[in-house]
Amino acid sequence: MFVWDVQRQHPLARVEGIRQGSVVSLFVLRKAGSGLWEARVGAHHYVVKSSLPLEEGARYTARVERRHGVIYLRILSPPFRDPFSPLSRFLLTKYAYLIPPRFLRFLETKADEGALGARELGLIVRALLKGLAPEPELLERLLSELSLPFPAPKEMETPCVYFPSLGGHEEQRPGVLPFFNSLQGPDHTAWIVPFRFFLAQDRSIEGCLSYERREAASPIERYTLHLKGHAEYVFILWRAPSRRIDVFLSPEVFEPHGDLIAGLKRRLEGQGFPCHVNPLPRDVFDGFEIHVPGRGMQVDLSV
Repeated sequence: MFVWDVQRQHPLARVEGIRQGSVVSLFVLRKAGSGLWEARVGAHHYVVKSSLPLEEGARYTARVERRHGVIYLRILSPPFRDPFSPLSRFLLTKYAYLIPPRFLRFLETKADEGALGARELGLIVRALLKGLAPEPELLERLLSELSLPFPAPKEMETPCVYFPSLGGHEEQRPGVLPFFNSLQGPDHTAWIVPFRFFLAQDRSIEGCLSYERREAASPIERYTLHLKGHAEYVFILWRAPSRRIDVFLSPEVFEPHGDLIAGLKRRLEGQGFPCHVNPLPRDVFDGFEIHVPGRGMQVDLSV
């Protein structure tokens, strides 16, 4: 049994879906102090107080009770550990209409094996939006082409970049990814090209370049460049008229390199691109856009 330590201005009982007698799902995010945990119920985050230890990353089913003006949650089930991250679960919920039960079971198996994260799921969702059938074999091939081998060049005089899905590379072969890129969804389209940039034979950066637009006849909404080496970098270029670049850097780069980040911002703004540089929180990027998992909304940085 839990007592809510309410951190809001309005009573918990007035929050949508949190009413006396209702059954809710409680997801424990992390420990927040002695006897306290940060948790999520529906789309809202709270700090909860419990006399019994809770499991981080576990989900509980509970009934809402109210006594003497205090809200309690009575546990109805043992803890269930979700194989999906909060962002993956958000994507599954948002696009549930695209995912038949049989295919959802396949996704659960892949997530249990550690082979399906939010970025893999983000690509699968875009494939379904473009009309690809939810067939495990087809979509497994699509995911495998994101990690084609990139052998180092035998001879290097200058840095070079390989785009295996575009041809001109010894590992190039007909595949699902070029077919994915050629498809035009009825009300949504996306395009993605993985690459590896070799600074030297033993130094390289993995990356993906993508774009996305909501309507087939509309201009491209945004370009996204994702780089992953010893750290992670996400660059999002929004369409005109804003022409803004949003930069997200993993904490190991963002925190100790303030001077370099300020220089990057000045350089981009000097080229005529308004620029915002932010730390990249864990589990908010699905390969195409930044989300806020658990709040039931996306971060639309174009506004």
